[in-house]
Amino acid sequence: MALVTNSTTSKNNNYRAVTIKNFRNLGLNHETSIVINRSIEREQLGNVVIIVGQNNSGKSNVLDAIEVASTGKREERDIPDRSLSGADLIPTVKFDICDGKNNYLDYRDSVQAERSEDAAMSFAVRFNIEPVMEDEHYHELIDKVLEYFVLNGGEGRSEKAKSLSSKKDPSSSLSFIISVYNGELFVSILGKEDADYLYKRMGEIMTFLPTEPIVKRLTSKKQKVITPEESSFEEEYGYKLVPNIIRYREVVIRNEDLVCDPSDRNKFIKRILKFIIATKEVDAAYGIEDPDERLRVLKDLESVLNKRLSTVADEFNHLKMDDRFSYHFELCLELDRIEFSLKMGTIDLVLDKQSTGFRWFFNFFFNLIIGKPLNDGDIVILDEPATNLHVSGQMELKRFLQRYSKKLNITFIISTHSPFFIDCDYLDEVRVVRRIADGSSVIEDKFSVIDPTNPDQMDNILRSLTIGRNVLINSNNPCIYVEGITDYNYLVAFKLLLGISDITFIPINGVGSNEEERQTIIRKLLNIDRRPVLLADGDRNGYAMRRSASKTGLKVVTLSDIDTKFRTIESLFTISEQIKFDIRNKGWNNSSNFKHNILENSDMISDSTKENFKKVIMYMIRNHEKR
Repeated sequence: MALVTNSTTSKNNNYRAVTIKNFRNLGLNHETSIVINRSIEREQLGNVVIIVGQNNSGKSNVLDAIEVASTGKREERDIPDRSLSGADLIPTVKFDICDGKNNYLDYRDSVQAERSEDAAMSFAVRFNIEPVMEDEHYHELIDKVLEYFVLNGGEGRSEKAKSLSSKKDPSSSLSFIISVYNGELFVSILGKEDADYLYKRMGEIMTFLPTEPIVKRLTSKKQKVITPEESSFEEEYGYKLVPNIIRYREVVIRNEDLVCDPSDRNKFIKRILKFIIATKEVDAAYGIEDPDERLRVLKDLESVLNKRLSTVADEFNHLKMDDRFSYHFELCLELDRIEFSLKMGTIDLVLDKQSTGFRWFFNFFFNLIIGKPLNDGDIVILDEPATNLHVSGQMELKRFLQRYSKKLNITFIISTHSPFFIDCDYLDEVRVVRRIADGSSVIEDKFSVIDPTNPDQMDNILRSLTIGRNVLINSNNPCIYVEGITDYNYLVAFKLLLGISDITFIPINGVGSNEEERQTIIRKLLNIDRRPVLLADGDRNGYAMRRSASKTGLKVVTLSDIDTKFRTIESLFTISEQIKFDIRNKGWNNSSNFKHNILENSDMISDSTKENFKKVIMYMIRNHEKR
């Protein structure tokens, strides 16, 4: 099973991710991964992932690769540029699911680990990619070979291959069969020319195991084959193992789409009626033969449907988040037409004459929010959304997507150049696509400021967005650097829970283990911030950092300075909470999930723990003000 790289450790391998190798400019020779979710629990799948990167770094390539993970369709342009790789490389894209255990099921070669009551399965779902060349002759030959082996019970030299090629075992793959049967058999089936051609073509896809199973290829292509593994996963976790991955592409809705003939309804009107569960009622009303009776029923129904539509308008206004205006929608059911009207107060609006930003919102809402059936675990891709929205509109859209993702347990993946989609309280949402020395690109998932390989890790985010630090960090708020990502997640979690907005926490990657490392960290913080404040643990390393910084401009506060009972961030929790929330697990995936779900879990957190965090946060605010 491929483990996610880029700062993921054994403590942080509960995830859903897309792993990419040799896809255009991504992951050449060594795979790179983008973590989609830091948990596979259904109620923790609601998430927003923000992809940033400098121009031509490969952000769109990442989105395309994620889409390939769903469709399995590879194009010729997905093959890496030979000038970058120095060789002909075959792209691979995998959708990986892991629950942190060593035992797993691997779809690639159907290896299933033993399962016990207390050991859950881990999964690596592999989607094979279609060959580079696509032609009918190739597929005709495959179908002919597959049909031969099914009908003849897998004649050939290998008993194992013979068994696998039977109808009873759908796990058999054409590439495996070809790899164990001799060439003479294929020549006898296909003829020398076609056999040679098939061998040549199979060499292109031998790394993609399995190809489509025999049984599946000989049945209807529309038929969904549910494997026992998929069934057991859905039973255990409550959502499908293989998610729907939806690429949102804006479809412009025009004024002419808001009206239609009752007997020839357009997509927009159909979508509205379906969403408010009115299709059958409208069909029945228009089916009444007497015109007078039909009109009476239509008007009665119109009143009922507009009450339902008011909830749609409420959701639209909630998304739009513009207190100056409130919009509502109405359906008009006439004998000769069905019309959807858009109003602001009592004023009828012409959709085509509204601002570009408003129309983007309208299209997004009606094409995606109410236009697509979204299920738990689904993934929605947005490429450079809302570029026409003003700053506050972009920020509110981001907050809406956070709320909406939680509501439906889905994940939005956003590629953007806009800094207004980045929130310092949610740096763990950010993935940076970065070019490296050989010209290829990798995906980075670390967001701490201090890192041995790049002392200012946040610099990658800032350079990706071509902005200064002041754009992301409110200069009016105290900015407190904290010792690690876990500390950052827990402090921000309680900041959000307590409703404290006038402080910013930024993580660094530890306080160093020797004087040289500590001095490097101090110098970098002083370059970043004129009067930096660092909150460290009340342990040996924390005290050592305070001594090292004593004659510099860096002020170091330890947790023990605030309260002698506090030593590490985990000590602020009660013992029972440490067990219940797995707080002692230092993996930052765990602390990130805790932060993202703290509002929903507020009732499960003791008052004493809330008071402990409030004491630390308020101390740091007051301490900073005194500087």
